[in-house]
Amino acid sequence: MPKKSTLQDPGDAIRANSRRELSWHVDQPQDRVALHPISPPKALPPFQPITRPRPRPATQEMPPPPAAQPPQTAPAPVADTSSHSIAPPRPRPQKRRRGRGWSISLLLFVGMGITGGVGVLSLIWLTTLPPAADCGRVSQLSSDAEQLYCARAAAQSGDVEDLKNAVEQVQGWSEQHLLYAEAQLWLGRWSQSLLDMAQQRYANSDLKGALEVAGYIPETSPLYAEAQGAIALWQEEWQRGEAVLATAQAALQQQDWDTASAQLLVLGQLEAPYWREQQVAVLTEQILAERTAWTALQEARKQVGRDDAQSLEGAIAQLQSINPQTQVWQSAMAELQGWGETLAELGLTRWREGDTLGALEIAQAIPPKLPLTGEAQYLVRLGHAQHLAAADVTLDWQPSVGQIWRLQEAIAALQQIPTTSAFYAPAQANLDQWQQQLVDLGQLQWASAIASVGSRSALETAQYQASQLGLERPRRLQAQTLLAHWGQQIERLRDMPLFNRAQGIAAAADIPALQRAIALAERVPAERALFADAQGAIATWVAQIQTIEDQPILDQAQTYAREGDLQQAIREARRIQPGRALTAEAQQLAQTWQADIDRVLIAEDRRILDQATTLAASGSLSQAIDTAAQVGRDRPLSGEARAAINQWEAERAAIWQQWEAEAQEPVYEEPTYSNDPVYSDPGADASAADTYPADY
Repeated sequence: MPKKSTLQDPGDAIRANSRRELSWHVDQPQDRVALHPISPPKALPPFQPITRPRPRPATQEMPPPPAAQPPQTAPAPVADTSSHSIAPPRPRPQKRRRGRGWSISLLLFVGMGITGGVGVLSLIWLTTLPPAADCGRVSQLSSDAEQLYCARAAAQSGDVEDLKNAVEQVQGWSEQHLLYAEAQLWLGRWSQSLLDMAQQRYANSDLKGALEVAGYIPETSPLYAEAQGAIALWQEEWQRGEAVLATAQAALQQQDWDTASAQLLVLGQLEAPYWREQQVAVLTEQILAERTAWTALQEARKQVGRDDAQSLEGAIAQLQSINPQTQVWQSAMAELQGWGETLAELGLTRWREGDTLGALEIAQAIPPKLPLTGEAQYLVRLGHAQHLAAADVTLDWQPSVGQIWRLQEAIAALQQIPTTSAFYAPAQANLDQWQQQLVDLGQLQWASAIASVGSRSALETAQYQASQLGLERPRRLQAQTLLAHWGQQIERLRDMPLFNRAQGIAAAADIPALQRAIALAERVPAERALFADAQGAIATWVAQIQTIEDQPILDQAQTYAREGDLQQAIREARRIQPGRALTAEAQQLAQTWQADIDRVLIAEDRRILDQATTLAASGSLSQAIDTAAQVGRDRPLSGEARAAINQWEAERAAIWQQWEAEAQEPVYEEPTYSNDPVYSDPGADASAADTYPADY
């Protein structure tokens, strides 16, 4: 029995049928192939040419998997009638069909990918800007587009030089140039920027810079006419302003203040801020300074008219107050030279007369830089040298560079006096003393530098250095002052640890801590430098203790006031004794609360007094008095109520007196003539006369 096999693929049945149709089939493995005759079919299908697929390369051919054969009956063996061997079967067409479909799909996919990639690259190429030109390498040989691009890039900085170069780059392009329209657009923008910069420079008083920048705008620029108009306007306005200033200066030289002031109005009419604002302010200050200087010169001339040393000194001092920047200064200097020479002669006269102090005083009033000749100049040098050296050290007890400089200047002035001068001998006497002072100042300056370290050892070293100046030294007084000052600093350093400890304890801010701090601070002796600081701290801590003790009382008083019991609040606040830390605050609150109470009482009493006044006006004086008496003596309006009561009582008494007087006068009655007698009761008439109206 042949071995059964099961078809696993419908294609296997098709291939088996094809073999039967071709009258052969393979029933054994390929190494043992046997042909089995198959009876041909009764009718063959019409011949159809079979287009065989191109065989795949051997490298890609895969051996087909073994296919299951359908069950067949073994035919009878036949003899081998052919002497030829059987050729191996061709590759299965079904596998070739599958590979062919896959290859076509792959080719289509690759083709679509290539087409899409080319499209994407084309789109990127179309939408991507060309690379920017390298402006660092652009030259006259570069394209005009690159030159224009680089000119635009450079002009973005806003610098004048870059704008100028950009304008020069395109100003020569003709109308036939391909980039002429774009170049004109940028040329107009760059020209506008240059014109704005020029106007700014003109507003800042830089006419030369404004003209230079505006001149960079070429004739081919759309703004050339506007720029030339601005240049002409600036030049014309500048010339007008200079002419106005020249007129004002000439008027000031002649002291014609009205003409000079009138030029301010002319300058104010110019458009440029330089003339309308800056120069108007400058000219106004100059006119004021010139008038002040001229007034000082006139007053100095009036003083010289008395022709004495004191008048000359006052006149020279008046001239020295004149501003050297004014035009009057030249006239003042001419007067000063003459008056200085006259005053120097007066000083020499006093020196010859033996009045040394008077001569030196006169010499000190003469300016040291005034050019004098002869003995007058040496007198002035001697006087100013003594003035420099005689500075009061009590006003500047700390050694300073200024003191050393003044002494050096005084010594230098004396050294210029020759031996032939009459002032040589007194100059040498002062020179020796001032040189000793200069040595002392140097030593004190060194000691002061050591003391500036601030430590206790540094202060003690400074004291030692200053104590080396003996009693015979000219700067001994200044040295003693420094010794006392540094001694106080040493005392402060000694007592500072105790004081700092007390302050640290007091930082707890409770009564026991404050009391301990006070006890420590009281240990600073009264003669020590830190005593005043310790006493101030003690007063502060005592006030803190009193505040801690009295604050509950004040808080309770404020609680009563918030509850509306102002009387109790006042009584509570008055429990704080005078002289305590919160006394002033408690008294202020008590006064405020009392004022609130008084406002209420005044309102009540005012209603009573108004009612009493109304009664008095209606003639009911007794009722008015009784109503006003309701205002007690401890009330705010008690004084006003008593005054009204007294007035109404006086008015009522006057009315009563008038009635009594009228009652005592005889009354004449007309006699009656009647036949019937009339009876009158005398007692009734008397009682009626003694009765007053109830209202009075």
